[in-house]
Amino acid sequence: MALYEELNIYILPAIFTVLFIPNTLEKVKYLVKPGKNTFMMLLCAIFQMISTLALYGAYKYGGELSVVGPLAQTSTVLTIIIGIVVLKERWNLKRKVIGIVVTLVGVGFIRGLV
Repeated sequence: MALYEELNIYILPAIFTVLFIPNTLEKVKYLVKPGKNTFMMLLCAIFQMISTLALYGAYKYGGELSVVGPLAQTSTVLTIIIGIVVLKERWNLKRKVIGIVVTLVGVGFIRGLV
């Protein structure tokens, strides 16, 4: 059942986008060239599907919405940190650091640590 939900989440929006905005497919063709980009996109899609399944599992097996949701969103913090460290994205660095701190403090409040 979860795989069916995954397909609905990821495939249906793509199909509707191509149906209603046909030139979208032409604009992203250059991203799907054989090679390293395709492998990275496939790897990212697999990790995203695993992440979504894990989130559904957390909700299903007794996780409270008010706790599981914000904790799952901390992946945004990891994305920003990886962007700063690995990709050297230094623009708006002050705002990014403030966002990370606010997110971590919010998670601390939810978990009862602060």
